[in-house]
Amino acid sequence: MPRLFAAIEIGSAAQSRVVDEQARLNETMRASSIRWTKRDQLHITLVFIGDIAEEHAAKIVQSMGAAIPHPAFRFELGGIGAFPPRGAPRALWIGVKSGAGQIIRVQSLVAGRLEDVGVERERRPFSPHLTVGRWRDSRPSDRPPISSGEPPTLARVDVNAVTLFQSRVSSDGSTYTRLVETPLAPGSG
Repeated sequence: MPRLFAAIEIGSAAQSRVVDEQARLNETMRASSIRWTKRDQLHITLVFIGDIAEEHAAKIVQSMGAAIPHPAFRFELGGIGAFPPRGAPRALWIGVKSGAGQIIRVQSLVAGRLEDVGVERERRPFSPHLTVGRWRDSRPSDRPPISSGEPPTLARVDVNAVTLFQSRVSSDGSTYTRLVETPLAPGSG
């Protein structure tokens, strides 16, 4: 059974900046047992589809063939946080400083398209973020220090497509395969 998700790739320049930030965070959060997201797996997940039967996967791939009616755009990454918002953290993320509204609109278009082929829409509101690490074990004191004020811009990302990935989990970790790269195109989204 394929495990699928739709995401925005961030590109190699942003990946390099994020990897540098991971190294900095690793130094400042020494006591934490964080498993850092690999460089080639850094992306903003729009819709996690999960494990799907082969015949359903084919419908999902087909549904992602047509352009998404939204113009290309740019967003900025900056600031850190953790999920869940209180208590022992499980995931460390970098936030979207600008362009979040456009990511949310693209996510809604993709989720609607996938809903049309039987993928249930997530009930929680979508919050764009870039997961950079996950704790194996954590305590509330492991939460990252959050500075007040406007965070500096870590990277700028130009978005002109959404990618449908297949994830394979093994003892060596996950590997991602691009199934479809769906372009963004001006439209009436």
